[in-house]
Amino acid sequence: MNHEKKVLIDSMVGSFIIAVLIFVFLVSYAPDGTPYSVNNYGWNGLHAVSSKYSIHEIGALLDAPISNNTILLIVAPVAPFTPRDAAFVKQLVQYGGTLVIADSYGFANSLMSNMGLGIQIENKVVLDSTYNWRSQDYPVALVNSGLSKSFPFLTNMSGIALTKPRPLTITSAQAVVVASSSTQAIETNGTLNSGLHGSFPLVAAEKIGRGFAIVVGDSSLFTNSVWTNANDEVLINNLMANSQVYLDTSHWPTNTATSLKADFASVYNQLSSVPIRYLFSLVFVGAAVLLIPMFTEISSLEKMISEPVASTFNKETLNRVRRDREKYGIQPE
Repeated sequence: MNHEKKVLIDSMVGSFIIAVLIFVFLVSYAPDGTPYSVNNYGWNGLHAVSSKYSIHEIGALLDAPISNNTILLIVAPVAPFTPRDAAFVKQLVQYGGTLVIADSYGFANSLMSNMGLGIQIENKVVLDSTYNWRSQDYPVALVNSGLSKSFPFLTNMSGIALTKPRPLTITSAQAVVVASSSTQAIETNGTLNSGLHGSFPLVAAEKIGRGFAIVVGDSSLFTNSVWTNANDEVLINNLMANSQVYLDTSHWPTNTATSLKADFASVYNQLSSVPIRYLFSLVFVGAAVLLIPMFTEISSLEKMISEPVASTFNKETLNRVRRDREKYGIQPE
């Protein structure tokens, strides 16, 4: 009985461990409908780009490593940024990292202001019936190719496909307009035309220390439905090839699955560092060593139950029992 009880306890522990592993796997890799998520296969997801360039979702800006190999993506934020956020991101860029802001509503303005960037996103929409990839709502911003020496991410670029982009306001000489609408574009405020026609800044960049900050007045740049239009694919490759890309999810609407996914990614990144990854490998091996005997014991118990129990009675005893059962009219089972 003690052996059976031990096997039962081991079975419960093993089932719990397996259930946790399956839960983590499903949360981390199962498709979801969260806008701009790397596991969203829909039109507004980032699955396609993430599959090619391995974008890591992070639940806090501070989870992005400060390195000249780091690309920090801030896409579609819906909450303002704190001065602490700005101080960290500015340090990341100064050390050679790259900040990419793709924002359709201007929530990143607080971040740029606290960083000292001379770029702001306006609360208007630019329509362009001259240069677009589908309709006037989907403009193609014309790239200033002469800036590619100063901003290498513009190499081999001529146009950037956007979706209902917001115009940018440039407030300092350090900020540079790198892509604009055609001169026939219209700036609208809601459903009414503002009366302004002309070429409007849609993408701008600014050098900070050894790195760059790039601002796009449109959240859809990296989505599955947009990223292969115009020269977006070239731009993304120029930015992300040979880099570690991190996507901030901490300024998105509250979503349990997204938060858990980002937390799991953060833990994984920490466990992947040296020498913690060796400790993690040791724990994994230890868990395997504990589980293998458990399955062996379960298999042995099942075999023991399935096998008939050998009789310990001799032939004479069995005959006497049979005669007594017949004498008293007891039917054989």
